[in-house]
Amino acid sequence: METITKSEWKALHRDYKEIINGQRYILKLVNGGTCLVPVKIIDNKEDLK
Repeated sequence: METITKSEWKALHRDYKEIINGQRYILKLVNGGTCLVPVKIIDNKEDLK
């Protein structure tokens, strides 16, 4: 699961993000193809440490 900030989620174009059954996903290039990857939203980058 990827981790991104709220501001990164808001900055991402709507064509590249989706909410399915309450879980947020982003479209990401993986191994030469695109797929929906689940993400966890945090307030800021300092929460990762």
